[in-house]
Amino acid sequence: MTDHFEILNNFMGIGEPSGGIWFVGLEEAYQWKKNVEDDKKWYERYKDRYFCIDAGEIDASANEYGKGFTKIYDIMSKILIGLKNGPKHEYNGWKGYRANILFQKRSGVFQANIYPLGKKRLDEWPAHYEKVFGFGKSDIKKYLSVIREQRFPKLRVFWKESRPLSTICFGKAGWDDFLRLFELDKEEFREEDSIRVYKKQRIIFTPFFDYRHMNHSRINRVVDNLKDRKVGV
Repeated sequence: MTDHFEILNNFMGIGEPSGGIWFVGLEEAYQWKKNVEDDKKWYERYKDRYFCIDAGEIDASANEYGKGFTKIYDIMSKILIGLKNGPKHEYNGWKGYRANILFQKRSGVFQANIYPLGKKRLDEWPAHYEKVFGFGKSDIKKYLSVIREQRFPKLRVFWKESRPLSTICFGKAGWDDFLRLFELDKEEFREEDSIRVYKKQRIIFTPFFDYRHMNHSRINRVVDNLKDRKVGV
């Protein structure tokens, strides 16, 4: 493990963590560069436990990296606008919400990831990560073990301290680790159309946030569960 890995492993997420809605994903889509100096500004920013973003940052990322890079924020914004727009689940205004409210100060919305090292694809492992972070492709099991032993307890404590109203975990590939993180393996749940609800813990599991897996029917189902107080909103 390297100092740069420790920075990312100790980073909790973006947005406003206390008392609102938490989204918990798998990992960032951003792949860290071979030369750490090229990412110096990001390492400096990630030295904080968390940070809020500024208005327009998500749109700027979409312009720089492509709309696919920010698609998860589209789904999040539709869920949150759906909560505000009444029983018909109208999503009018979701683009403005994404640009001007999501993850900013006083937004009441936070996103964490369970795995600290971002990659372009979940099943990839860049060769230079061995030098930059201390984990090569042959060390993936060790990497996951370190994350579960070190990151999960810190993230769990931070989540409990933040006392979110509801938590939405997205990405079926991570459901087993979401269970570990939130200690849900023995808890009761109900599941319909790939949306799993832990009523007592106010936690929802969903598929990954893209339109192949999260169509409007599933978005509506998440909104319904949030609105009828089954998960504490």
